[in-house]
Amino acid sequence: MLPKAISGNWPLNPDFSLVFDRVCCDYLALATVAGSGVSDFLMAAKEHYGVAYNQDAMLSQYADGCFLESGAGYYGEAGYQIIISALRHLFPPQSVNLVQIHPLKYDTFLQEVLAHEAAVSLIETDLGISYAEAIKVFRESCTFGNHMHKSDDPEIEPFIAAAVRQVSRSTPHTTSDF
Repeated sequence: MLPKAISGNWPLNPDFSLVFDRVCCDYLALATVAGSGVSDFLMAAKEHYGVAYNQDAMLSQYADGCFLESGAGYYGEAGYQIIISALRHLFPPQSVNLVQIHPLKYDTFLQEVLAHEAAVSLIETDLGISYAEAIKVFRESCTFGNHMHKSDDPEIEPFIAAAVRQVSRSTPHTTSDF
């Protein structure tokens, strides 16, 4: 895993203090996904959960949820937690058009579509690569990131806690914002 990370120039220690703000700065791009429904991750999730309204697939949204990659690429579990906090701030439940994302539930949409789009955007910017290349790195680096950057890592926990505090103190965007 480590040799692949080094050869791919994946940051071994991403700056978790900046993740929340970087995701918030990407609001317009993420709002486009939420508003237009155009996303490879969204199409894959809809296909997975909506195949003939497959009862088992639909119920799995309430269980463990992640049918795709979990985590946030090389940002790992810790980055994923910060990204989810930022997304809950940017996209409260009332701001998401449930018809547009059907058959997905709100949480599934955040966790399996917007969180992955946000992680891909971070990777794209970090490495100066195309969106398609960033998706490839995202997929290849998930296992590495989840092993390297666990959400209970004492060095990273303060950044996750800061993201949660920031969300609780701020005013979220509303539907009229996009």
